Amino acid sequence: MDISADPDPEDQDLLLATIRNPWTTLLAPLSTRQHDYLANDYFGVSPFEVRGGARVKFRLRPSAVAGSGDARATRLVESLAHGTITLRLDVRADRLGTKYSGCAEIVLVERAALNDDSLRFDPFRSGRGVRPVGLVHNARVATYALSRRSWPGAPAARTRSVTT
Repeated sequence: MDISADPDPEDQDLLLATIRNPWTTLLAPLSTRQHDYLANDYFGVSPFEVRGGARVKFRLRPSAVAGSGDARATRLVESLAHGTITLRLDVRADRLGTKYSGCAEIVLVERAALNDDSLRFDPFRSGRGVRPVGLVHNARVATYALSRRSWPGAPAARTRSVTT
């Protein structure tokens, strides 16, 4: 498989955080295990729309790993050196009281040889049909557009809209 930092039309970026809801943002420093990327669950804080029009929320749960070291990046690399890392992507309906169920398993097998400066995250890249929707995602549109303009050699910013 050829690995490239250039996005493919079918690529999907998914914005997840260690907070469950926007109103828990101020508590994140207390509840996030900042020493280790793989010691936290990650949540789609705001809803996403999937093909067919359903609104859902996502959760990503790392498997148990064996990495050590002081820096979280070192712990991640060492965990991968001990074998593959499995991340479980769960989904639930965007309604109170619904439970998460398994959606996909992501298996990390090796570190990609890419220039980190060439990687560009775009929470609105929806090549697999998962689109961010709602007020919080809509508030991000301008921020990400401004950020893209600041990238060295960036093309002209495109306008995006989010369904509320």
